[in-house]
Amino acid sequence: MARGLAVIMPDISPNPDTWPIISVGAKPAGRTSTQGGIIQTHTTIAGQLISTIDRVVTDHEYRREYQRKSLNGRGRTRGVSGSRR
Repeated sequence: MARGLAVIMPDISPNPDTWPIISVGAKPAGRTSTQGGIIQTHTTIAGQLISTIDRVVTDHEYRREYQRKSLNGRGRTRGVSGSRR
């Protein structure tokens, strides 16, 4: 995927169980029809996304921790929770 990068992705399957990411909350946003069938779409929770990006930018050790996890290909991770702007 993005080896060596601290990647922020929505907390929807299969993201957190497949990739070493910093996950942020997401909620259903509708459905889209494709040739392969109906896909449930989601939108990230803006306050959690903003707080997580702010932390990745300002907390260098936090960012390095997830960069290492990305290099190792390990880890179910969580972003900053409970924050809404």
